[in-house]
Amino acid sequence: MPRGRLLGFLFLLLAIVLAGLILTDAWPILRGPAPETSEWYWPYLLRPVARWWPSLLVAMMLAALGGWWLRREDDRAVLPLSALVLLSVALQLAFVYADRPAVGAELVDRTLSKASSGYLATAGELDDLGEALRRYPELMASFDNDHARTHPPGFIAVHWLTDHALRRLPDLAEELARPATYWRCTDLWLLTRPPATAASLWLWAWLPLLLGAMTILPAYRLGRLWFGRVPARVVALWVATLPALLVFVPTPDQIFACLSLVSLLWLVVGLREMRPIPVLAAGLTIS
Repeated sequence: MPRGRLLGFLFLLLAIVLAGLILTDAWPILRGPAPETSEWYWPYLLRPVARWWPSLLVAMMLAALGGWWLRREDDRAVLPLSALVLLSVALQLAFVYADRPAVGAELVDRTLSKASSGYLATAGELDDLGEALRRYPELMASFDNDHARTHPPGFIAVHWLTDHALRRLPDLAEELARPATYWRCTDLWLLTRPPATAASLWLWAWLPLLLGAMTILPAYRLGRLWFGRVPARVVALWVATLPALLVFVPTPDQIFACLSLVSLLWLVVGLREMRPIPVLAAGLTIS
């Protein structure tokens, strides 16, 4: 059996085994913790079967793309990588659809929820970012969600900066805020904030899943540098189907994964070519 076909078969077999383990609950660690408990459960188990057709359709398209790409002998990768990124985004949205057909509303709710994130809500309550950063160790204990209370201020700062940057662009903020205010029309906290806060919420509901899909690109490039053409394609396909980047969107982990691989890529390039600028960029990115 040709090497590319064998790898494609193994890739498909791994996906089938993983799906089987999840669906049969044979290995509970593959599921997630139930909210506010230590119990493990599969959050999509109770969703109607009729909502799974988009996920199955995109998964079959991914399998077909992977089989086609692994059999190709040329080095051209722009088209398959672009298709992989688009299908990764589509699969993330399909999983959200399985949970709730109002995909945009669900993304906005998850982004604002203090149970699943909380960074944006915390940033929206800060008047002066500089003062907050100077007193951040003291302020951490007063935050009302675990994520902001136990993590560095990076995400709070980026949400605050996005919010206040959009306040300087009121027309753009008004346009971007409309979907979020429509989906959160009973949220008095959001409605009493400037439109830029809702606009920032709308942007950050989508950015993590887009960056999660973009993780494929540095992963493929690292694969080419270290292993060669065919293994790099397998790496890209593997990253495109990582459950942690697909199922729980939008989550900051998607951003961490993308930036970590970009940082590693710059470090490898800088060390290979003995160039200080990529090494510096790697340090700034990972920090």
